[in-house]
Amino acid sequence: MHLKRVGAFTDGLLLLLMAAAVSTASHEVVRFQCPEAILAFGGSSTDTGEAQSFTGERELDFVTASQFLPYGITYFGHPADRYSDGRLIIDFLSQAFGLRLLDPYFDNIAPDFRQGINFATGGANVRRVESIDVVPIYLGLQVNQAIRFYHKSLDVPSGALVPAPSSFGNLGLYFIFAGVNDICFATMTNSGVERIRDVILPEIVSNVSLAITRLYNNSTTRQFLVLGISPFGCTAFALGLGLPDLNPAYGPIGQDGCAQGINGFVKELNELLLVELESLRSQLSETTIVYADTYSIIYDAVINPSLYGFS
Repeated sequence: MHLKRVGAFTDGLLLLLMAAAVSTASHEVVRFQCPEAILAFGGSSTDTGEAQSFTGERELDFVTASQFLPYGITYFGHPADRYSDGRLIIDFLSQAFGLRLLDPYFDNIAPDFRQGINFATGGANVRRVESIDVVPIYLGLQVNQAIRFYHKSLDVPSGALVPAPSSFGNLGLYFIFAGVNDICFATMTNSGVERIRDVILPEIVSNVSLAITRLYNNSTTRQFLVLGISPFGCTAFALGLGLPDLNPAYGPIGQDGCAQGINGFVKELNELLLVELESLRSQLSETTIVYADTYSIIYDAVINPSLYGFS
């Protein structure tokens, strides 16, 4: 494969796509069909407008931020309901497979779901969290929406703007990129190291596992792409909120400029997730479950920015 640099983050993304051809543990090449449709789940790293559709009276500043510049400026030329100055990983992935950019589930202005649908919601946790400071959407609810959508789509007439039956079978793909909001909320509320490690991280993994199992049992799609959590302790969001100052165990700030304790939680979560995905691969027959190591890719961009076009 020849890699051509067409943007600052493109090489890292191509590495991510290459990682999607590797099994979760054995590193043997797995069978992976190019999808005709993608159904996406997660938080703001994947949200293409979902959070904007239901904020209502619980409107939160971080939710509405994506409606203003500089969000969207480098690719769309205007805010595009994405928490990025350009495209997201799910956008690059869709385009790499020759698909249109995914419309959010709650997009009621002429949505086209024939090549997929996006249930990801900015601020959503994997676990169900009762708080006025978080959006009232979590991974399990997104899965409920997907299952309902799947069964309703089977009854629509031919030509409707929903995925074809084949797109829910071997030619479909479930994309899951979730968990960082749980770590963010846990550190913001100073849940403590023991609770995060002993309770919250295992709960995140068990809920992701349950989501995959429910999607497997309630549809015919057998391809899953699960992204590991990126180094949240390196983000301006975590550092700007002063999360490392809430608890000494969340820091210190290392020579890489990242909160070591928070990144430690992320790495522990990814390790637990990897083990659980390997277990699921043996439990769910005729299923391809792929894990993509976004942590290594993004962390490498943090410590070697010049390699990715950053100065």
